[in-house]
Amino acid sequence: MSQCSANNNGGLISFLQMDVLSAGIYLFYAFTTYYIARFIYNLIFGQSFMWKPVKSFDVSKRESTPLNKWVEETRKNPQGRQMIECTNPGTGETLCAPIPAMNAKDVEDRIVLAKKVFEQSWGKTTFEQRKRVLLTLLDNILKHKHQIVALSCKDTGKTLLEAHLGEVVMTCEKIRWLVTRGEQFLSPENRHVPLMMIYKLAEIRYLPLGVIGMIVPWNYPFQNAIGAIIAALFTGNSVVIKVSEWATWSSVELYEQLVQDALIKSGFSPDIVQFVVGFGEAGNALSKSKNVNHVFFIGSPEVGKRVMQAACENLTPVTLELGGKDPFIVCDDADIDMAVDVGVRSALYNCGQNCVASERFYVHEKVYDEFIKKTVDIVKNLRQRPTCVKDTVLTEDEVSDIGAMTMSTSIERIEKVIQEAVKQGAKLLCGGKRNTKLKGQFLEPTVLVDVTNDMGVVQDEVFGPVVTIVKWKTDEEVVKLANGTCYGLGSYVFSNNPKRAEKIGDQLVSGLTMINDYGVSYLIQDLPFGGVKVSGFGRFNGPEGLRAFCVQKSFVKNRFPFSIPPPKVMRYPTETYGHMLVAHFVDFLYGPWSGKPLALLNLLRAVVLKK
Repeated sequence: MSQCSANNNGGLISFLQMDVLSAGIYLFYAFTTYYIARFIYNLIFGQSFMWKPVKSFDVSKRESTPLNKWVEETRKNPQGRQMIECTNPGTGETLCAPIPAMNAKDVEDRIVLAKKVFEQSWGKTTFEQRKRVLLTLLDNILKHKHQIVALSCKDTGKTLLEAHLGEVVMTCEKIRWLVTRGEQFLSPENRHVPLMMIYKLAEIRYLPLGVIGMIVPWNYPFQNAIGAIIAALFTGNSVVIKVSEWATWSSVELYEQLVQDALIKSGFSPDIVQFVVGFGEAGNALSKSKNVNHVFFIGSPEVGKRVMQAACENLTPVTLELGGKDPFIVCDDADIDMAVDVGVRSALYNCGQNCVASERFYVHEKVYDEFIKKTVDIVKNLRQRPTCVKDTVLTEDEVSDIGAMTMSTSIERIEKVIQEAVKQGAKLLCGGKRNTKLKGQFLEPTVLVDVTNDMGVVQDEVFGPVVTIVKWKTDEEVVKLANGTCYGLGSYVFSNNPKRAEKIGDQLVSGLTMINDYGVSYLIQDLPFGGVKVSGFGRFNGPEGLRAFCVQKSFVKNRFPFSIPPPKVMRYPTETYGHMLVAHFVDFLYGPWSGKPLALLNLLRAVVLKK
């Protein structure tokens, strides 16, 4: 009898286990089917507004002159304007005839046009209309991606891989994020109301500012410009953007055309986005214009201060991203091979011309020698040559690991910084000088060791292909060293102990920290990007970056379809008992529970007896 009972119980347990397993499988299939169906639905219908045909904008009605046409016409009669020389840093070849620099009047004329079209049409657009523009631009980018890359490589000297990743991938991902997630961050947001205001609804509404003035650098001429433009467009603003005098040619040749073509195809005036070329005069005019509602600047702290000073004239708000001096911390329990592989790329990517480049390597004394040896082995074998611009697979003789320095003045400046460090006791293991075997502006990738935190190579932004390595012993020491500069943009910690890595990371004074990786945070568009200290303030990317281009307007309305008048005590003429009623009301709302009965009694007494 007991054996039969045991068999029955075992069968029941097996049955229940099978049912739980089957239920789990069915749930898995159900969830999988749901998400696949949801994906297919969004793929087909999520952008159904793109099916609706729209009439292209009549370009005969545009008021501005396309940038390439303006350049061509102004070359014939520059009227005293300065000229911008455009050369390929990798080869030294001239890319085009000198480009006239815009003066203050040229800039203001474009700002006025951008303001006019914002007030007439663009500021009133819906999210669907803005998404159409961005998706049309994405289509233009995909069709011209090899041309975009080629122009960037010739304008800045970067490698093909760096251009594809930094220019195209980053821009496409930002468009994807804006189209799929941007609207939710700009829709009205409900806010809590206190008990005494329960009959009201409170919201934050994110409204366009107007004209966003932008000044962007040369290290990623396409991504820096387009990434900023699309954020401003999606928030309903018009744009006037000054591109760098060190990378002007690509914007004149193509970049402005891609944006304005997307606007035209979507039925809007190309005057919504205006490109400006020039030197300091153009940037100053853009920053101080009374018709600009926000200034967005990426560049050096020195120029950032001048931009802010110019914007102060009209109290124009600014977003400043002013570069970095990012620490790369390697703990003794880190995966050294991975740390070396990621670290070398983080320092030398785009020839070190990144605001978030790892410019300071802090390596624990126990793995210091191993890290140095493996780093030098990689750096010494890197291939450096002018970029071969092709849209097919490269041969081994064509591929390049390290590109050229974009600015002609950079090599001499960095050589002096390296020489000064050596005089102060640092050891130069490789590189440190111009690559004389090549015609272009090439600085050999460099490794400096036995560096101390007080050296200029550690304190000042180098912005070049230099791996600077400092030794440390304790976690407390490395945190102090890492925080020992005036910069605070990015930071990186490598350790196989997650708690240790996060504890170190939490103490680093920076706008972003990454554990056991580098660079991927910029692909996570949900995250804001920006720094602290001399690295600037304000954010771009993420909801915070979008909202920086908005009027964040508090909006209060009635909860019910009828109005509730204010109590008599709040109206004129003032009642003799009014102040006592408020005093009792305060006791009732905010006083301790033990005192609320008496406070309520006093409140009712004040209302009824008016005393």
